[in-house]
Amino acid sequence: MGVQRAQAPATRPTTDMDRVIARAKPRLAMIATRYMGEDRLCSLALSIWSKDSNLRRCSTESFLLALFKACQYGLDPTGVGNQGHIIAYKGKAEFVRGWGGVITMAARRGIKVDTFAVYDSDEFEIVRQSTIDGYFVGLHHKEVRDGELGDVKAAYAIATHPDWGQPMIEVVWRGDIEKIRKGSASPNSPAWKSWYSEMSRKTAVNRLAKRLPLFVEVKELDSDGKVNKRTAAVAELPNEDHFWEGRTGNGVIDAPIDEKIAKEVEDSLGF
Repeated sequence: MGVQRAQAPATRPTTDMDRVIARAKPRLAMIATRYMGEDRLCSLALSIWSKDSNLRRCSTESFLLALFKACQYGLDPTGVGNQGHIIAYKGKAEFVRGWGGVITMAARRGIKVDTFAVYDSDEFEIVRQSTIDGYFVGLHHKEVRDGELGDVKAAYAIATHPDWGQPMIEVVWRGDIEKIRKGSASPNSPAWKSWYSEMSRKTAVNRLAKRLPLFVEVKELDSDGKVNKRTAAVAELPNEDHFWEGRTGNGVIDAPIDEKIAKEVEDSLGF
């Protein structure tokens, strides 16, 4: 009996995007963080591009710009842990951070962020007190899980740091959550229908991110290819409520991306 040779697995044909990513890789390496290296990011980028037909209809330049933003902030753009996403919006690819991205970047700065949903069955109370010694916020939440939970009546996010005198707390009540849901591009999406508690927690984290003293150092390339560093507020990154399936998200709660700033970022990256 003759010996049969094992055939090598078929390789994916090289595409134009493979070549584009290969050319961009040295520049990605110049701005990469220790949290997301250029090798892994390039591999993820090709996977995202090949799986999403909407992204393949976007301009190559916008996809690279979105990739550079993910690289600058060291966030996974595939949606893992809801750190971030690269999505198609009006023919352009956009990088948006998820609420997990806020928690991830906060943890890197020693800030712990927790978020919880509050049900009708729970004991929940917020106390705000101002004295000559300062302003204090207290929170009491006792989860009751021995019967019917009822509906989600509130959600909150709480941030703590060893150097802070007291935590930062953001509470969103059912009325606010409903306003945000109804004002979003997909108010009746499967996420809101099946995972209302998770969407409520996400809302609390995104609200907290607006006033969280959370800044990260990002690297940018100037027109000469030199690396410059600047301090960026995490809140300036658009979140997933800004865009959804080619439509803007909540235009009242979350302002849209400033086109002028977006153009300045493009110019800084040399596109």
